[in-house]
Amino acid sequence: MNLKTFNIKEFLYFCVPVMLVDLGIHIGIFEWLLGVFPFTDPQDLILQRPRTLYFLVVGFIIAMVLIPERLHERGFSWKAEIGRVFLQCLVTIGVLATSVNVLFHSFAGHFLFYEGVLSVLFVSVWHLAFRGIILIARRNGRNKVHVVIVGDNENAGRLAQMIQTGSEYADYK
Repeated sequence: MNLKTFNIKEFLYFCVPVMLVDLGIHIGIFEWLLGVFPFTDPQDLILQRPRTLYFLVVGFIIAMVLIPERLHERGFSWKAEIGRVFLQCLVTIGVLATSVNVLFHSFAGHFLFYEGVLSVLFVSVWHLAFRGIILIARRNGRNKVHVVIVGDNENAGRLAQMIQTGSEYADYK
């Protein structure tokens, strides 16, 4: 997405909800694992501090900037999306682990591994559901751009026919 093709409506409808739910999934899994795992080593108690959650959010923001969402695009590939989700989770957890300096603790390593696996799983399922919602909305005529052709010459007629029959213009009415 660059400044020439940036669409604020598309960003607000598709990207913002996905980002917010993805962040909620990351935080929810992190908080759930904090309650499930027993903390016995005093070095690992750093994971229970509030600043750890702050670094999780910072890592998520960095991941969203480096690896943007592409769920709303037409040329969608599930392999590419799973790879994108994996990389986003990897960057998020990597920033978290290096920021709180628990990268090489054995317990923290297991904790972060489970955090990553569960995050990839739940975020991928959420993306599958969201992609289904997008496809249903497109089938029902949502997400269409209304076009008015001004003129009555040969070029206007060709443009009207191209919009009606061309698959690359499926978003235009």
